[in-house]
Amino acid sequence: MNLTRFLLAAIIAAVSTAAAMAQDPAALDQRTEKQSDAPTVSEADKEKAEALFQQGRKLFFQGDYTSAAEQLASAAEVNPTKTGYQLLLAKAYRFAGQDEQALGVLENILQSNPEHVEAGIDLAELITPTDQPPPLHPNQFPPPTSSAP
Repeated sequence: MNLTRFLLAAIIAAVSTAAAMAQDPAALDQRTEKQSDAPTVSEADKEKAEALFQQGRKLFFQGDYTSAAEQLASAAEVNPTKTGYQLLLAKAYRFAGQDEQALGVLENILQSNPEHVEAGIDLAELITPTDQPPPLHPNQFPPPTSSAP
């Protein structure tokens, strides 16, 4: 990731927090309360969500982003308290070319946690206009060439 995108993400996170605090000085306390008001997820649902997440993660790394997004969306629905599920869901949407869905997921993450750095960086990368194609998934990098004589 280049420095400009990192700085943009940091600025977005800082401005988001500052704006919330300016509108309501008790915003920080309310956000803490909101986190404690998070839905209670049963152990059975946590296990189900984790299984769905692992399936989605496997599909993601196999390059099947659309199927991965379906599994990850289910995982995030079963256990909405796991930001990691939502973050990988946003990435799957992005790699599947579904930027609007990715944008919605990232905005939801940042609404509940404005300091979430990785979500801020992903959002900045998504909304920053660029002449370059989206970043390559690790499985899409060309194999190294050997320089054998």
